[in-house]
Amino acid sequence: MRLDDRPGALAELAQVVAGAGGNIMHIDHARTDIDLAIDEAWVQLQVETKGSEHCRVLVERLQAGGFYVG
Repeated sequence: MRLDDRPGALAELAQVVAGAGGNIMHIDHARTDIDLAIDEAWVQLQVETKGSEHCRVLVERLQAGGFYVG
């Protein structure tokens, strides 16, 4: 997902995941991709969930929190 590159943005993302009961297993964070604006970063998460319904709820919460999930 695309994330604002500002202090606290990654923590906010992690709080939404934790609040939905997800467990972050791995984070890949890139700030220098040619497709990114100067104030953006790509973040790819590997999240442990309790199944497809839990995953759907997690995605909905991320989207409701203003995060683009693609």
